[in-house]
Amino acid sequence: AASSRRIALTSCHAGLGAPALALGMLLPPEALRVLCVCEADENSLRFAKANCKAESACKDLTTVAHGEGQCDVRHRTAKLPAPEPEELHIFVGGFHIRPFVGLDTAVGRVANKNLSIEWEPYQLLRRCIAEQRPSAALLEVRGLGEVPRPQQPGVLRLLIDGNRNPDGTDNWGLRSLGGYGVELIETRSSDFGLPLAERRVFVVLISEAAGGSEAAERAAFLTRTLAGSMPRASVAELLLENSSTRLLHIVKHEWTRAERPAELNGEAKNKQNRLFHIESKELGIRGAPYKDYLNNDLGIKDQDWYPHASTSQKTFLNLAWAQARQVGAEFETLVVDMTQGIRSQPWRDDGLLPAAEAGGALHYTFGRHRPFTGLEVLGCHGFPVGSLDLRGLGGDLLAARLASATAPLPVMGALLCGLLASLGTGDTGDSSGNHAPLCLPTGRLDELKAAAPAVAETLSARALEAWAEEAGSSTEESHLGGRATVLLNLVRNDSFAQRAKGVPQAAPSGEAARLIHSALAKVTDEDEPAQATISGAAGP
Repeated sequence: AASSRRIALTSCHAGLGAPALALGMLLPPEALRVLCVCEADENSLRFAKANCKAESACKDLTTVAHGEGQCDVRHRTAKLPAPEPEELHIFVGGFHIRPFVGLDTAVGRVANKNLSIEWEPYQLLRRCIAEQRPSAALLEVRGLGEVPRPQQPGVLRLLIDGNRNPDGTDNWGLRSLGGYGVELIETRSSDFGLPLAERRVFVVLISEAAGGSEAAERAAFLTRTLAGSMPRASVAELLLENSSTRLLHIVKHEWTRAERPAELNGEAKNKQNRLFHIESKELGIRGAPYKDYLNNDLGIKDQDWYPHASTSQKTFLNLAWAQARQVGAEFETLVVDMTQGIRSQPWRDDGLLPAAEAGGALHYTFGRHRPFTGLEVLGCHGFPVGSLDLRGLGGDLLAARLASATAPLPVMGALLCGLLASLGTGDTGDSSGNHAPLCLPTGRLDELKAAAPAVAETLSARALEAWAEEAGSSTEESHLGGRATVLLNLVRNDSFAQRAKGVPQAAPSGEAARLIHSALAKVTDEDEPAQATISGAAGP
């Protein structure tokens, strides 16, 4: 029988070294070689170094793109290890979708030049794939939930197919890499046994030599097949008891010593207070009902309740508690994400954590009357906290934020399992007869397809093509929507208005306003409907 090829993994901006941890659980040690782990966050990088047994590690993505730079394993400038010819090279990464919003309009293309800080990670990841030519790549598309639903297909279409230049060329869409089949995979974390109310979108690329488009479609199908095969846990099952030694240690040594988050300043503070006042008026409450409940009914003193919370965070919790009480929510399972707006109903009582934004979340449980610990958030994301070295995470508060922004381990495992199984279907071995691990038995794929239940159309490359054909040329409304989203991103971006540490700027600075005005001026004679290319047609 043919033997399995060893996997050589490169993980860049994937979060907490999740791909290496997932493959380490799927494969025997001798079948996996972790070439490099790259994480922009220093604490995430330390965690990955301690748990992933990588041959090299770096913080700067340009090091991976150049193949040489400062290595945090060797502690010197060195060339990064390369896969051996007989190894199966897998590349895993992640990036934010924001730079793609509105790129079918001239204002979006102008804004793209000014959003270079956000644009760079994707371009570097794409460059890594173009130069290293891995057998397969898996890229997480982050922040899609921040894009209005009607615009999401168009944004994903731009990501895959790019925006054609007048000469028909395209230098940044994923298909323009050449030699790869491309497919989209949408996952819901609750389908993989996790108490998370989130969906994540990934792009899988498989080289033509390893099966191309057919293999990419198989990977998506096999991942969907794994969904729902595990019983779902609830948040309550994964929480520490308030009397547990581990929690008491965190409270004593971290929470009581932690600095309170900085309050907003100026107009941002005034805007927040106005929202709090409006919500209080609509709810018909005065004072702090949740605080009164803790003091009078449960006997919890102010100094013992959430010692590291800011004044605005405690106000937020009082309002969220009042919202939930008025609709009869189940308080034992009630969880709120304090990074979301109070007007967006940021809580759930169905046993799932509210979906986190791309930058992470800050969850609070009304059933235990305290914030989640980093250990609990890691557990909700499927990390085996009992067998991991957690010292590099930089403390409990940072661990909670990093974990909430990372793809859950079971989801990453299912994606990589589907990918490897798709590579192991058919004649995908090398010249020596070695094949990819996790090969499906002959005929098993057909059996799975025959047994698969009929489901509604899922997110896929073909679905985007059908959407583009139906949409036809862009309408004026879609252009206006794209412009509005782009300008919002411009206002929010650090390159236009400097922010105090941890404090978002409430309004664009004079320089920001000047740049936005300049961008709009450039659009006047450029931005015509014929230039929109999300339908797949070349621009003028």
